[in-house]
Amino acid sequence: MESETEKTEYKGNCHCGAFKFKTKLPSPGLSAIKVRNCDCSVCSKNAPLWIFPVADADFKIQSGEDSLQAYKFGSELIPNYFCPKCGSTVLCRINMENIPKDRSLGINARMLRDIDLDKLELVKMTGSEFGEQYQPPTFPPIEETEKKLGKNEGDGMKVYHGNCHCKAVTFSVLTKPLEEQEIMSCNCSSCSRACLPSPFPLHLLSHFQDPNFRTAADRKQNGDLFIYPKKNQVVIHTGKTQITPYAFISKDSLHSFCKVCGVSIMVEVLSEDDVCPLNVRTLVDFPELETAGKLKRTYYDGAKMDPQYKV
Repeated sequence: MESETEKTEYKGNCHCGAFKFKTKLPSPGLSAIKVRNCDCSVCSKNAPLWIFPVADADFKIQSGEDSLQAYKFGSELIPNYFCPKCGSTVLCRINMENIPKDRSLGINARMLRDIDLDKLELVKMTGSEFGEQYQPPTFPPIEETEKKLGKNEGDGMKVYHGNCHCKAVTFSVLTKPLEEQEIMSCNCSSCSRACLPSPFPLHLLSHFQDPNFRTAADRKQNGDLFIYPKKNQVVIHTGKTQITPYAFISKDSLHSFCKVCGVSIMVEVLSEDDVCPLNVRTLVDFPELETAGKLKRTYYDGAKMDPQYKV
């Protein structure tokens, strides 16, 4: 039997710090663990990196007990638990007969403090192959949406539909074809911890570009992937009342996620900046484009703008 001295302790929390925990993993810790990168319909939107299994005896809640909200989907055998204040997906439970109940806990590695996500050994978990295939919601006729968003023939723009996982929130965006854009990825505390689009406009992000960070093609562990359309290029069809705002760094930038499933959708920018940061992972076309390797990424060292983050 493994002794306590043969385990490594980690502390973690959701982004806002309402839920804090500590856990012990077999030594030498994360360096010897294969972290699961699941491609199921909900994980492809939230981008958690699962450590599983974690024994209940090795997991202790430090604050915020009963504060997390459960989201059940599909067969409801693997509920995800997210913070209703900041939207961070923290835990999951796998309720299957072949898995002992006291070893059914999964922890999102993004929630752990003082770790290097780029050094994790990731293995693909094909959750998309289990259960019925996820079906997106119904959207208004494309012609109607194009007219509403002001698309003109020959303008080189394209309308994409998107939604949170529970389908309460649906929207459309008018933008250049995704294959022709560089999808933004950032390593600030928000973007690396949870799938929350960066609130920073492009002209600010450019001042914090790190050439070494940008050219590291293997830096794909950040949860966010986003574009920056103008405000009038995004229309929310349903679910405005289902959106929870979360202010981080700036009170004028409200991270917007679904209060039912916790999926981050966009940032509502209250300032005069004409931009609406949008989480590309919520677009219906994202899984196919990502799998085909058609999305180009650009990387920014947002941590330089985030030195004050503490929990």
